[in-house]
Amino acid sequence: MPNVSKEIFVSFETYLAGEREVEVRSEYVDGYIYAMAGASKLHNTVAGEFYISPVKQAYRRLRKEEGLDVPYPMQNA
Repeated sequence: MPNVSKEIFVSFETYLAGEREVEVRSEYVDGYIYAMAGASKLHNTVAGEFYISPVKQAYRRLRKEEGLDVPYPMQNA
């Protein structure tokens, strides 16, 4: 038999009260709760690089255009 989930509306207050007591984190969207997948160290590294990449690119562009001779503040650039 297929695994079928029931959609049950939950108030935000009920969600917050339950979220403090569970091990698996979830998201609350328009009254419905969705389980979140766990993240690994690799996932966090990739997500962090994805987030910081535009900042690194903007800083490099600024240094190139302005001719700044300032040491690069981030490691592993």
